[in-house]
Amino acid sequence: MDPTFALPVNASDASVSNNLEYSYNPGLDKALGSTLLIFSALGISFNLIVLFAVRAVTKRNCSKARLASSLFIFNLSLSDVLYSGVLVFSAATLLSGARASGINEDNLLVFVLCNLTGVLFNLTVRSSLWFLTMLTLVRYIVVIHPLRAPHLITKYRVKVTAAIIWSVLLLLALAPYTVGVQYRYSRHVAVCIWFMEDKFTLIKERICFHFFLIVVPIFVPGILVIAFYLQIVYKV
Repeated sequence: MDPTFALPVNASDASVSNNLEYSYNPGLDKALGSTLLIFSALGISFNLIVLFAVRAVTKRNCSKARLASSLFIFNLSLSDVLYSGVLVFSAATLLSGARASGINEDNLLVFVLCNLTGVLFNLTVRSSLWFLTMLTLVRYIVVIHPLRAPHLITKYRVKVTAAIIWSVLLLLALAPYTVGVQYRYSRHVAVCIWFMEDKFTLIKERICFHFFLIVVPIFVPGILVIAFYLQIVYKV
């Protein structure tokens, strides 16, 4: 095991109290870790290419709808690059054998990386959904309101919308800290997530926590996408 990530074999039960019993399969974990590294490398490489390509497109003279789509695609690719970085941390914990006993959170570097990747994981998963929703909204405006599209879709509005999405979702990703809930490593998903059990003992409190921080940010964009496409199909 890599001492940077993994706990010592004789680690106390308290250090891994937030994880259920896990059956450690070193061969499977190393294979999964190697796969995540490959996906991470591909995700970072391809999305960086998209970022540079979109950057070149935005410098040309093009329609406002195409410019708006390009800017949202740029933010979507940026979100995917950050998510690919989270996969590197997950792969490192798998390859180091940390799933056998949990990560060594007493190590300052590991503690910082765990919380950083936990925040990025929640931020990027939600931001990808919202930027996909914005791409659908641009298509909806062009199809349903073609005459008003040049006035509704402007570069300034797109940039402000993207800034609002990043800001609100970052606040939601940081929200657990405001109630004393920290990100901790989960051996079952090989990523750092928040553990409400340390703060919320009532089921009702956990449901409310999940509803505002998970259900709303994730399911609302899905509902909006369905609504936009239904309108497009009806119009066509």
